[in-house]
Amino acid sequence: MTFTSHLTPVAHARVMRALAVRNPVNWILLAWGPLFGIGWLLTRADLAQRWFFLGLGALAIGAAGQWLILSYLAYSPASAGLYQPLAVEMGEDGVRLTGEGYDNLAGWSDFAAWRLVGGVWLLYRHPRGYIALLPEDLGEGGVDELASLLTDRLGPVRTV
Repeated sequence: MTFTSHLTPVAHARVMRALAVRNPVNWILLAWGPLFGIGWLLTRADLAQRWFFLGLGALAIGAAGQWLILSYLAYSPASAGLYQPLAVEMGEDGVRLTGEGYDNLAGWSDFAAWRLVGGVWLLYRHPRGYIALLPEDLGEGGVDELASLLTDRLGPVRTV
């Protein structure tokens, strides 16, 4: 199976946001403000309403801040290299990725898992490193072919 992948900043941001939502550490950080406010409220009942709204405000600021940071990372000049066309060839030996000044062959045993996140296929080489493939780059019937190939080579889709 051969195709050219064209990752976009929009798809990249969508994947980063979807992965951030799945990370329990992010929920703990976002919940810290309201939890602090509730804890304070229990010790100072006269300030209850003020701290409650302060906690909700901290949650909103945290969520908006995370969304803005992930959007910036996807659209920043440092990410420009991620959006170059990448030729992907999946065969018996593994996955060959070829781009401008880049040629890499990863054997099937190098991949730990695969899944669909934010409408993008992710092939994991390790827990934080993945290859992102857009379904629209696969052509007609390509999505089913890719799913079948990945299931045969890597096992069932990983769910979180």
